[in-house]
Amino acid sequence: MNRKIILFLTSAISVAFLFGFFSMANAASVSVTGYAWSETIGWIQFDPSLGGVTLDNATGDLSGYAWSDNIGWVSFDATDATHPSAIINNITTCGSACVVSGWARAIAADNNGWDGWIKMSDTAAPAYSVNLDKTTGNFSGWAWGSDVVGWISFSGAGYGVTVSIAPTLNVSLSANPSSGDAPLTSTLTATVSGTAVGTINYKFDCTNDGTYEGIFNNVSDNPKTYSCTYNTAGTYTARVYVERDIAPSAEDTATITVSAPACNNNGICDSGETPVTCPADCPSPDFSLSADPNPILATGIKDPGSPTISTSIITVLPQNGFSDNVSLSVSSINPGFPSEITYTLAPTTIGSPYSTGSTLTISRAGTLPAGSTGLYTITITGTSGSITHNLEIKFNLEVFDINYCEPPWCEE
Repeated sequence: MNRKIILFLTSAISVAFLFGFFSMANAASVSVTGYAWSETIGWIQFDPSLGGVTLDNATGDLSGYAWSDNIGWVSFDATDATHPSAIINNITTCGSACVVSGWARAIAADNNGWDGWIKMSDTAAPAYSVNLDKTTGNFSGWAWGSDVVGWISFSGAGYGVTVSIAPTLNVSLSANPSSGDAPLTSTLTATVSGTAVGTINYKFDCTNDGTYEGIFNNVSDNPKTYSCTYNTAGTYTARVYVERDIAPSAEDTATITVSAPACNNNGICDSGETPVTCPADCPSPDFSLSADPNPILATGIKDPGSPTISTSIITVLPQNGFSDNVSLSVSSINPGFPSEITYTLAPTTIGSPYSTGSTLTISRAGTLPAGSTGLYTITITGTSGSITHNLEIKFNLEVFDINYCEPPWCEE
């Protein structure tokens, strides 16, 4: 066929271009090697010295150039509106049943009766496809290249197309028991599989909160176990993360359901009871606030005098074994103080044993107007973790004018 000779000479001119292209190979790709066979054009080499076809493990894209002594370079990068490039669409999940779709193209095709397109699969009769078994790395099946190329076989007696399979790592996690009354101790079992498992790093997280309680590096235990204890009722997700130097990491989760134990209602917090599951026997640690005096009854002279009008001591009263720090603040005053009246609260944090309280000091700053007289509500807020309590202090202030004398006792 004279056309084949011409095509060979034309495609040979592109060798320099191909050499430059393949010097920029994608690090995420693996090389496709071996030979396919066509009764029409003979051998097609997928790893020639100045070319080569690659498979992207992440996207499934096939790219690069194969070589035929009769038709020259076959491009796996050629594409147009009706001929998408060859790809394995579900490369991450297809396993042993990967199907190649799309097209490749002989770049020396002259479009005079032959456009060079080679189709990887078709569902119309007669259906055909090129397939990849990722567990072995072997391609099989047929592609169709019209009258010039004809049928292309990807495997046969003594030949085939193959790809190096990247190392794999898989892990499954189980919990035993996976349910029961609190407190529940469950054994997590991580079973690893994949390519040459070998030495593994294990990380266990009992509650999937990002904190690994069990870390085992460079161990060959498989399966590997770790125990988690759950003291309160609830549904928990445990996680295991495994990694190996030569393969991607893997992880899996297991669900543990913990039920509240029956409460014995004996007034003692025992037998796995908790404040959440048995509040009658295990009341939660708490606190309350008190103020002395409360209400505050205060009088003041209109003209400047002593800066301190009155004080009150705020005390923290622990309950049920409470021993944490309590932060205090004045959260509101209703109605608001005139600008001539100020306050301080010190200290603002009180810790166990709470023998000393915090002093609320109400002071004057200049001459008190007659309008200062009135009843004020001061709200003190105490906070410890998720516990918040408010205390209202009533402040009754009367302001007198020392120079004022009410008739008839005084002359106008």
